[in-house]
This record gives sequence, C-alpha cells and structure tokens, in this order.
Amino acid sequence: MPQVTQAKTSSLKSRSGFSILEAMRKELFIFTFILILFIATLNELALNFYFYWRIWWFDIMMHFLGGLWVGLSALWFYYFSGFLKNFKKDKRSMFFISLFFTILIGLGWEVFEFIIEVDFSNGYWEDTSLDLVMDVIGAITAFVIVSKFYKKDSEKIN
Repeated sequence: MPQVTQAKTSSLKSRSGFSILEAMRKELFIFTFILILFIATLNELALNFYFYWRIWWFDIMMHFLGGLWVGLSALWFYYFSGFLKNFKKDKRSMFFISLFFTILIGLGWEVFEFIIEVDFSNGYWEDTSLDLVMDVIGAITAFVIVSKFYKKDSEKIN
C-alpha cells in the first residue's frame, strides 16, 4: 500500500519538483495579489483625478474588479490555503463560497458608504443595486476562472 501512495504522490510532481496543486495555489495567489495592486492603483488614480465623478462607468468597473478579487480570494483560501481540509470541495460549494463572500463584502461596503453618507442623490438606490450586481458578476467570473483552472489541472493529476 505505501508504494501506491508514493506512486500517486510522485505522479503529482511537475518537472520543477513542485506538485501541480502547489503550482496552482501559487499562481492563483500571485494573480489575486496583482489584481488587488491593480485595484488599489486604479482607486488612487480615481481619487486623485476624480474618475468616480467624471467617468460614469468607472465605479461599475471597480465593483466588478472588487467582486472578482473577493471571489478569487475566498476560493483561494477555501481550496488552496491549506487551512480548511475537511470541507466539501465540489463545483457547487465553489460557486456558493465565491458568491457568499462577495455578497457579504459588497453589502458591507454599501453599508459603509451609507454610514459615511457618500452620495444621497436621486439615483442612490439604483447605483447601490448596480454595484451589488457588478459584485455578483465579479464573483461568478471568479468561480468560472477557478473552476476551469481547477478542472483542467485536476484532469492532469488524475
């Protein structure tokens, strides 16, 4: 029996000596890290040059990118961090993990904006609704990216 386990483990090794799952974990982590740096840079530019007020679609794009980042981060933590080992890891749970945490953070952000009284103009509720929809679209995109990535690499493993 130990020989079977050893053969299975050695088949998971790539040419560089790292396992394919380890490479997936690192690639996804690096991508999410670069994405948050990109979002932070865009936000800083937007605040300095008033993009949120001058470019009507800028906030929409930022909510999509934020939802994408939260969804990817939640999936990375759930699947690849190593902290959670005894939980079900299938496509349905991947979808709900991405969606749940993105909606949670998105709602929290909208409550924060409400508390600090960002903008109570005529279209406040429509803007809030669109923000949450874009967060959800970002979460779904994160699910699609990770599930295709996970499926493709799990086929290599098996």
